[in-house]
Amino acid sequence: MIKYVELGGCPLCGEEKSSVLYELETPLVRCAQCSLVYLNPQPRVEHQQFYDESYYDGSSTKKEDADNEDVLEAEKIAVRLESCQAVVDRVMKFIPEPGSWLDIGCGPGFLLSQAKKRGWQCMGLDSSPFAPKFARERFGLDNVHTGLIEDVDFKGKTFDVISMQHVIEHLYEPVPTMRDILKLLKPGGLLYLEAPDICSGSALRDGADWLHIKLPEHVLYFSQATLERLLGELHCEVLNVSRPVPGTGLMHKVCGGADRAKKFYAVARKVPFFDALVGRVRASRQQTMADQTEHIQLLARKLKA
Repeated sequence: MIKYVELGGCPLCGEEKSSVLYELETPLVRCAQCSLVYLNPQPRVEHQQFYDESYYDGSSTKKEDADNEDVLEAEKIAVRLESCQAVVDRVMKFIPEPGSWLDIGCGPGFLLSQAKKRGWQCMGLDSSPFAPKFARERFGLDNVHTGLIEDVDFKGKTFDVISMQHVIEHLYEPVPTMRDILKLLKPGGLLYLEAPDICSGSALRDGADWLHIKLPEHVLYFSQATLERLLGELHCEVLNVSRPVPGTGLMHKVCGGADRAKKFYAVARKVPFFDALVGRVRASRQQTMADQTEHIQLLARKLKA
């Protein structure tokens, strides 16, 4: 049985006033002050019950999900690895020399596998009983564990990079939880966040039927403004913001397949002109395909004390 907790105020700013955005089985409300969208009352669940093997291979019957796909298919894995490679590239523009990387909510290890290839010392945590095992067996990520951040004794260890892909929307108390997480980040270290964007084109178009309104797992729904407000509260400087859009597949066609395209890009990205051109094309596509965006990605630096 799911437990529900009535909130006395906004989880981000504390404001008591809110308005109902969508009348669902649990109302989805918008804060009158900071505009954070959140469930109230909040359902409290054991997240590991949702993220077993069936969640990843698309056979889950535990929840209604129109996007219930097999993310462990070879083609899907290749796409995810390519997108995670781009995340590592963004990080290494600010930290060129690899150091230590903690991925909270690491899933099957896609992001850490790409960081490991670039020389990073990787550690991962996930509430799933299945995903860390997959990460260890498929990608050789030995330091990946099942558990929550509060379950781990880091023994004073801090990291150069902490990443959280599709984790922050699950947090019941985002400010204190993120403050504790940032204690594990070195001053000047980087925090990478990725989350569904409640102000994205698809969210505004689909309304209450938006794919990422997932009950009871997702309790918070951020926008760029509310994420930046949170990071400001945590004394972090936002370095860049992006919104991924679907690829055209043009590079695959020109190169004669995904593998050849990946090899070409690995060489060509080292050429400043090509790298700049790719950046411009991606920025243009983000503007022209705004209604197809789903997620927001932020890279921020922890300010030195």
